[in-house]
Amino acid sequence: MVEVPSDTLARQYRQPVFTISDTRSFWDGESAVICGILGILGKPDFRLLEIGTYRGCSLVQFHAMFPAARLESLNILPKQARDGETEILPREHIGAYARSVDVQYIQYFGDSRSFDFSGLGKFDAVFIDGNHHEEFVLSDSMRTLGILQVGGVMIWHDCTDRYHLGRCVQRAVRRLPFAARIVKVQGTTLCYYIKPIGPMQARSRIRTVSRNLWQTEV
Repeated sequence: MVEVPSDTLARQYRQPVFTISDTRSFWDGESAVICGILGILGKPDFRLLEIGTYRGCSLVQFHAMFPAARLESLNILPKQARDGETEILPREHIGAYARSVDVQYIQYFGDSRSFDFSGLGKFDAVFIDGNHHEEFVLSDSMRTLGILQVGGVMIWHDCTDRYHLGRCVQRAVRRLPFAARIVKVQGTTLCYYIKPIGPMQARSRIRTVSRNLWQTEV
């Protein structure tokens, strides 16, 4: 894992004014960094999947950052909860704040450890902020890696040594097989990973560029 200063990523935007005291969203300064990380994608209409909807405050932030982004979110239902899971909301409260301020998004319900992600297609970004216990974070990371586009970004929230569950996230992130490519943002609880181009994708891109050049010359 490598580290970068937060000011190299921070990207200011017009942040929403929350009308509830318990936002369960980002720490001061983190939202600007998340905006900068998502800005790496280089397009405003990216597709983002969030693991851990809660009340939907993060969705409100994402929408404020990139209004054209296509937002989707997964949250577990109380009847699906198992030992070790905390802060489980009733179905009607999941994402309720985002809906109350008219943020458009697609809501999925299910246990992220068994949810069938394969039918959702590919995403440009995955934001992991569900259950923070180590085995959950590992599962969420590995199971969504396959639906992340090449060149897409995966972001982890609450990856820190400041408190117990943050340390759980941190241990999980460090255990991932691609941990050496993960970037820790200093002064925040954020880490991110950009899915690299493999040999097959690289060859495909070379063929596409070559074909375009040939057509241009003709």
